[in-house]
Amino acid sequence: SLPCGRSGAVRATGAEDGSVMMWDVATRRQLAPPLVAREPVLSLAFSPDGTRLAAGGGRDAGTGELFVWDLANPTAPRTPAESQKPHPPVRALAFSTDGTTLLSASSDGAMVQWDAATLTRKRQWPGQLFKSATFHADGTRMAAGGHSGVGRRRSVRYTFGLILWDLASGEPRSTAPPDEIEDVRSVAFGPDDALAAGTPDGRVRLWNVDDAKAQLVAGLLGH
Repeated sequence: SLPCGRSGAVRATGAEDGSVMMWDVATRRQLAPPLVAREPVLSLAFSPDGTRLAAGGGRDAGTGELFVWDLANPTAPRTPAESQKPHPPVRALAFSTDGTTLLSASSDGAMVQWDAATLTRKRQWPGQLFKSATFHADGTRMAAGGHSGVGRRRSVRYTFGLILWDLASGEPRSTAPPDEIEDVRSVAFGPDDALAAGTPDGRVRLWNVDDAKAQLVAGLLGH
């Protein structure tokens, strides 16, 4: 995905060489010199107010990186303390609607809720193999998709799925049955509690999310 700033006029891209570039959507021109991360960039997210840009990535186990730039002064990005760093590559990022929390998902399946100001860990959900994550606009829920434990990858059991969490308790609120949806690569909330999930077969499935179960309401085929 190509995250956009608050106005929608700016897009960001990340590259294999660790560079992060911002582009003017109207002119398709690069806006400033590239920001620099040390490892390949796999995920990007703007804060809701457009003043910060988070980047995650890595090459293999032990090289995971997480950076947050203040775009008014991007020369010195913030990173987690050495003891808090994500060790596997970071594959998905999302800011909460108030900008105080940053969510990351790594290639080992760990999903971490960070304090966006200090980049200290607030909560972690291990071993889920998530590839995408998003916050609901009301700030009380988040959703993640990917592989989530029936099936086997190396020694880890997983299911394909989509899960919605309550942020206050950290507990799952509803799930999509694994026989109804497979490998989820992207998720996004829409109006009226609709949750969209994209899969590698080019389909987008729309779910009505309630407190008990995610109900499939439509399936769209991309081109």
